[in-house]
Amino acid sequence: MRMATKKPTRKKPLQAPAKPEPPKPTIPNELLKAFLDERITIGDAPKVTQVVDGFLWEKGDIQRYRINVWMKEPVEGMFCDRNYIGESWFVHYDKKNKTLTDKTIEPKPKQEKVF
Repeated sequence: MRMATKKPTRKKPLQAPAKPEPPKPTIPNELLKAFLDERITIGDAPKVTQVVDGFLWEKGDIQRYRINVWMKEPVEGMFCDRNYIGESWFVHYDKKNKTLTDKTIEPKPKQEKVF
């Protein structure tokens, strides 16, 4: 009778721990709240579920951000609410002057087609 022997297990190579990324910059809350107060109506406020200020890039002292306002609305005959981006802006944040400037380009009006 033969005895079963265990196969030698291979050791996994050690991986270097991932370097933590530095935190991404954000717009100061007071400035962001003032910006949103000017643009979101009282009627839309209950629909808002989340506001995201996504950092895009920085050039000099100007940081570029995309601000998305997520909203929800009930849909008849559906189990869940519909979640969508209700408002979105492209903004410049000047770190020196602490100002937020809306640089969003308005969409072109749709032209009626003859055919």
